[in-house]
Amino acid sequence: MKKKLPHIIKRILIETYLDFKDIDTDGDVSKINLKNLLSDINNGKDELNILESSVLFEFFYNGYNDFLQSKDVDYEKLDTDTESYYDELHKQYYDYINFQSLDRNNQKTLTIMKDSINCENFILIDYVKRNFNIYYFGDDI
Repeated sequence: MKKKLPHIIKRILIETYLDFKDIDTDGDVSKINLKNLLSDINNGKDELNILESSVLFEFFYNGYNDFLQSKDVDYEKLDTDTESYYDELHKQYYDYINFQSLDRNNQKTLTIMKDSINCENFILIDYVKRNFNIYYFGDDI
């Protein structure tokens, strides 16, 4: 079953494509699948199927899990108004940060950047889990 992508999910995937489009896949089938999926999204594809979702799951689960372990997630908002909560998180951890002004030699900068990446990973994987019932073998179901 294919699902139309919410704007925030598509936006994150296009940003990811821009970061990864020139990466060398070294013949790794998983990286090739991710790169092809991101390219398709960048070129206008507006839906995912379960196999494509599993590709995202493979690459972004660790950041999702790090975010869950280190940040307070408002599960009530997440469950009642998911897309608005995704937008709120993205603004907090990504949109409101001026990455150009950060000192790349400062440890706090690295933490801010990691939190931003993990936030986007959280949003992607939460979307996949909610819409495709894909779970990591260690997750509570």
